[in-house]
Amino acid sequence: GAGPGTNKPMTAAPWGGTTATGVQPTNKPMTVAPWMKSNPGSSVQATLANEGASTSDNEAVSEEVQGAVAACNFMRDVLNAEECAEVLPSVDHDRIATVAADAIQRLCSVGGLNSSAVPAYIADAPSTPAALREGEQQAVAKALKGLVVAIYSRFLGLRAGMRRKLSQALLATLLANQNVPRGHAGVRLHALDGGAVASTITLVGLAAGLEVLTGITRGFRRPLTTHRHLELLWDCMVPMHAPTAMVDDRTPLLELFHRPLCLGVVAMVESHPQCVGSVLRSLVTHFPASSTANSSKEVLLLHELEMLLEHCPPEGLGEPEVRDMVLETMTACFAGSKNFRVAERALMMFQSDSVVSLLRHHQQ
Repeated sequence: GAGPGTNKPMTAAPWGGTTATGVQPTNKPMTVAPWMKSNPGSSVQATLANEGASTSDNEAVSEEVQGAVAACNFMRDVLNAEECAEVLPSVDHDRIATVAADAIQRLCSVGGLNSSAVPAYIADAPSTPAALREGEQQAVAKALKGLVVAIYSRFLGLRAGMRRKLSQALLATLLANQNVPRGHAGVRLHALDGGAVASTITLVGLAAGLEVLTGITRGFRRPLTTHRHLELLWDCMVPMHAPTAMVDDRTPLLELFHRPLCLGVVAMVESHPQCVGSVLRSLVTHFPASSTANSSKEVLLLHELEMLLEHCPPEGLGEPEVRDMVLETMTACFAGSKNFRVAERALMMFQSDSVVSLLRHHQQ
């Protein structure tokens, strides 16, 4: 494919950010996906272009981490320089591939149970670095993400391997963190002595890795002509909807990385509209059973279901089985759920002109 992202006009999303749909959304009630309440700012492509911001104003960042961030930013700037193109033929691609694989692995681990601070290729790096503090996670994730994007942009021959490595690293990190140990879980609603306790698991790097993957997906030539690109969807993005664990008594693990995951799935559907029916079928199967009382995850998946339906062509719901699964899920959420947040979010879907138009197209 082409570079890691392309410029595409975006319109304001209900939560103050951006979405790829061409329809201006209407005002909606406040029952939305939790990550929708913040302002995500510009598009994923613009975010990728601004990685590696200075961290000198962050007092929580140690000197060791500042040195690692500076080293990553230096390598990124060298790769992005125009003069770099003249020396690319003489560069040791095996060495660059090793750096890229190490950066991807460490990027995805930031904020997880096995987070490491300093890339191994930096001189005098400790063999067993201490876990990153909260103030350090964002700095390291930004620096590593900027380096990964720079390598992907410059070295066309490494792109397929980097996509495969990124997909594997994302799944491996999620697998290692899908069961939140009691000692790492937080408490928000039922905190008594000492107040609320934040979870030590943030998955900052996992979310950053998904943003890179989304930017890569938006850079694919359309329509997709190879199944290797679709492997990112079926082997990575779809399975990442499976976790049902909670990092505290209000926040599902999925919420920590749902926004970039949702945008990545939508980007893939935009690139290959023929797969939207299969994606909807898979998404519906990941809805938690009502007996699990995981209403927060249901709200997240309902928001993603709405986004997919807004990007779904009429033939995407042409298969009766898929159409019935989607309608039964929506109906069960607002008619059979005992949680008002789930019911309200399901009813909000009918405020979308695109969703209503799609359903009326298939009205029997």
